[in-house]
Amino acid sequence: MGSVTVVEVTSLTGFDAGTALDPEIILNPGETQILNFDVNIKSQSGSLSDSGVYSASAEGQFLSGVDPVANIGSFTSFDTSTGIGTWEITQAEWVAAGSPEEIRLHFSNSGSGITSTARDIDVSLCFAAGSLIATPAGEVAVE
Repeated sequence: MGSVTVVEVTSLTGFDAGTALDPEIILNPGETQILNFDVNIKSQSGSLSDSGVYSASAEGQFLSGVDPVANIGSFTSFDTSTGIGTWEITQAEWVAAGSPEEIRLHFSNSGSGITSTARDIDVSLCFAAGSLIATPAGEVAVE
């Protein structure tokens, strides 16, 4: 049996809650959320390398079974040779995409036999006290 080689997220920072393995971001109106990441190739022996060329994508995931939204947010920097980069999303972009409950960052590498990986990020929307939100009974201020 051949060795298993995977793309692994070795560093993820910039999230608001949770852990790097189960991150959560909280988007406030007018806010931009910025995540920094580093992905590497990890062999079955556990050694890491940056061989090959990396690619990345982001999509919004809906728990209700609605089809995912592709290309949500933007990779504002991404070094395809080292796997180091930054992804960001604004609250307005998130709402325009239908307010998905999760965002999936997907990373892959051009090397043969390398399995890609994805990191799901839970998203919550927060409003400042006094913000008006629409309800069936009319606008209500957040307490």
